[in-house]
Amino acid sequence: TDGSLIDLVAVSDRCREVGAALCLDLTQSLGAMPFDGARVQPSFVACSTHKWIHSIHGVSLLYVASEWMDRVQSMEEHDRNRVGSDQPYWDDVGAMTLEGYPTESMPGAQKLDAGGRPNPILMPTLLESLEMVTSVGPQLVASFCAPRLLLIADCARALGYTVSST
Repeated sequence: TDGSLIDLVAVSDRCREVGAALCLDLTQSLGAMPFDGARVQPSFVACSTHKWIHSIHGVSLLYVASEWMDRVQSMEEHDRNRVGSDQPYWDDVGAMTLEGYPTESMPGAQKLDAGGRPNPILMPTLLESLEMVTSVGPQLVASFCAPRLLLIADCARALGYTVSST
């Protein structure tokens, strides 16, 4: 977008009226701007954590509303999102049997996990980042950034650029 703020509650209301999913990529704003998921009621939210969540590259978050969970399926076909892959024997014995790979997906959001297992340092780092962001709050980050963004906008206008007013 051009950086304009969007009334997500109004968009969400309209999506529900017509039966459409509201899919949000909040990478550029989650953690820096207030977001009320209970009011917006998105169908899906995706967010890379290396921006305003202040975590490291390699982790993304995905929220799927419960009413959509049974309708989504993984874009990846691998053994790590299959029933049984969480068992200790899985890596020793392997997933392949005489019948081939297991076909039943893990229940819930686990069926959407990426292949492989994350670097063990990523999850503790993400946890610390989320705790920091939630303790500071996006309102404080937004109030810190607002005057700086206004200064940048004024300078851009002075150079002849068109800048959104929202």
